[in-house]
Order: sequence, then structure tokens, then C-alpha cells
Amino acid sequence: MEVIEARVQVSLNPTEDREKVLKAVRNLVAIETFEELALDDGRKLLLAKTDEKGLERFRELLVAERIRDAARRILKLSLRGDTFTVYLNKQVAFAGHVSFCEERGESPLGAIKLEVKVRNSREFLDWVAPSSKR
Repeated sequence: MEVIEARVQVSLNPTEDREKVLKAVRNLVAIETFEELALDDGRKLLLAKTDEKGLERFRELLVAERIRDAARRILKLSLRGDTFTVYLNKQVAFAGHVSFCEERGESPLGAIKLEVKVRNSREFLDWVAPSSKR
């Protein structure tokens, strides 16, 4: 299984603490450094890249929280070409859990966007969210 690249994007609202937003992301994905871009509306955009090692925590959470099958369905639906794109609730991530959401509306402070580009989508699905059905 080979992850070509995993990218994380999250907005930082003026009312939010930068370290708390970074903690929310790091609770899901192992990332050391972020690039910060200023947006016209006063928010900032935090961007980061990682590889499959950085996704191990995400994988572990899917297993521990017993949401592998649901995650697998959501990931399958999110696949476009060779890239999976999912949105995760920022507040739930801060608490150390995974909650998939829509791009807008379901995460009041904005969602964490996770994009994973892979060589083989089936292998990635079997690795990150193996089916619990035998």
C-alpha cells in the first residue's frame, strides 16, 4: 500500500486558539509543520502534508472507535480518481475522536479537510479501514 501524499487543510478563525486547532489536527494525523495562509475574510488557512506513517493515528482511531465499516463506506464515496477527500469535525477531533462531516454546516467552526492521494485505492481502503465482515 502506498500513499503518494496526504494533505490536511483547516481554517483558523479569528476567535480560535491556533494551538487548539493544531491539536485537533494532530489528534487525527501526525504532522509536524504547517504552512499558514491569510485569507481575505480575516481567517487563516493551515496547510500540511504527511505520508502513510502520518495516517497511522487516524487508522488506529477508526479501529478503536469501531467505525471502520462506516469509514470505509464514506471513503469509498469520497474517491475521485486516485484521491480520497473527507471532512472531519474539528471540535470532535480536538477531543481525540473521529467524526466525518460535510464540508459546510456540520462543523460550526469549519471542518478539517483530509485528502489522500494513493497508488491503489483498494489497498489503501483495506489498510486504513479494513472491513469487519469476514
